[in-house]
Amino acid sequence: MQSSSPKKKTATPSFREKKEWKEKVTMITAYDYPFACLVNRSEAEQLIADAKALDEAAVFAVVLECIPIGVAKAITESVKATTIGCGAGPYVDGQNLNAYDILGLFERFVPKFVKQYKVLAPDIVDAFNPFTKETRSGAYPTPEHGFTGGEEISRLFPS
Repeated sequence: MQSSSPKKKTATPSFREKKEWKEKVTMITAYDYPFACLVNRSEAEQLIADAKALDEAAVFAVVLECIPIGVAKAITESVKATTIGCGAGPYVDGQNLNAYDILGLFERFVPKFVKQYKVLAPDIVDAFNPFTKETRSGAYPTPEHGFTGGEEISRLFPS
């Protein structure tokens, strides 16, 4: 399906504009997240100082993962760079979640900050189980699921 308007590329200036306009950024990734935990005031202050140093170095964005909401808010308010939260609460410039978390592909563990918009794990298992059974029994694939290569190939290489 083609979009009627051309897709606009997102570049560093786009992130800065979104922050200035207070427009939320959304990101979906397909990899795991690190486990992070701040335990005391000095670590929180160090994280804020590090974000400010990155901002002074002209980074376009800072990803804040699994940090206290108040610390994420303090960072967002003190830097020009776009802040993207992943388990950092609502006071950031945008949010990031992994696709498998949004789709509910894990049943045994769901991180505290994840909102599953669908729980697809049971449906996926329901699809994989018959595929595995049919493949092992020989019921799949049948000739209709393959390619003949046309008349000449079919003649030279009969199936």
